[in-house]
Amino acid sequence: MIEDNEGFLYPTIDETKCIKCGKCLSICQIENKPKEYSIIQSYAGYMIETIKDSASGGIFYSIAKKFIRNFSGIVVGAAINYSNMHVEHIIVSQEDELYKLQNSKYVQSNMIELFINIKNKLDNNIPVLFSGTPCQIVGLKLYLKKEYENLYLIDIVCHGVPSNKFFETNLNNNRINNIKKLYFRNKDSKNINRSVYQYKIIYNNKTKYINNNEDPYYYSFMNNISNRYSCYHCDYKKLNRYGDLTLGDCDSWKEQKEINKAVVNSIILLNSKKGKILLNLIKEEAKLCELDIASEVEHNKSLSYSESVPLKRLYIYQDLKKLKWNDFKKKYTNHTNFIKKIKIIIKKVIGGKL
Repeated sequence: MIEDNEGFLYPTIDETKCIKCGKCLSICQIENKPKEYSIIQSYAGYMIETIKDSASGGIFYSIAKKFIRNFSGIVVGAAINYSNMHVEHIIVSQEDELYKLQNSKYVQSNMIELFINIKNKLDNNIPVLFSGTPCQIVGLKLYLKKEYENLYLIDIVCHGVPSNKFFETNLNNNRINNIKKLYFRNKDSKNINRSVYQYKIIYNNKTKYINNNEDPYYYSFMNNISNRYSCYHCDYKKLNRYGDLTLGDCDSWKEQKEINKAVVNSIILLNSKKGKILLNLIKEEAKLCELDIASEVEHNKSLSYSESVPLKRLYIYQDLKKLKWNDFKKKYTNHTNFIKKIKIIIKKVIGGKL
């Protein structure tokens, strides 16, 4: 895997060692597709105990906890490596380390050598719960080449991924160092049941909050400007899924009749018999209601629709290299947010008459 000039990892063949066996093409997800699942049932829901520490409804964390406890298995998911601020997939075998996999990470995850380790675990009859984007799920399935009864897969509803290099450059230019904890979605004591698209960064004994419109990395991500090019024609944004369960934010919560609208909810798409086994681990404790999937598809474009390549995507990574940081920030943030802040302050001053 070689990093390109935008910071994305791509598979590259060393022609000096290649023997033309075709093995790489046999497991390439561009050339091959595994079996798809159709949705059996769809839910919206949340977990009371874990919602406050999760970006959405806390469903994944609760399933992962029960998976380790009941199956003596391992859980694989995305975590931030705070030594280099890269996002990497890691293996967790202890309940008290599952916090590393909680919360959203809006960065491309590094999985070098991970599939080899997963295969070794499966071949040694260790149950594995893997969580990742749909393309990562497909990549793992094709690599393994066969069905494993002890492998359980959760795919997340994916918006798209910017590069780790952009993320690292953004933090460095914002002079945010020695980070102890970073949240892409913030929940605080005033907003414990709903999550905000806002950084919460704990560093140097300080806590900093940055709204998505004020940060070039976050703003670009939210507006589909910085995604990997393959994300704009993704083969996996569709209702036929590859994971046993699909998890994501419930974007149609205002339209759902039975949903608790005071609490952030996840969508849970049940796609297979194994998915039912996973959901049954938490079903008695979860607050679930049936989801109108047609309404969710209408509101949640990432479920079945790839955004077109915006004009700014053609320039953003070039600009990241050549522009001064203040000029880059000005070009890739939303300045109307500042005006909104001024209006809010004025509104408070004159008693809400504005």
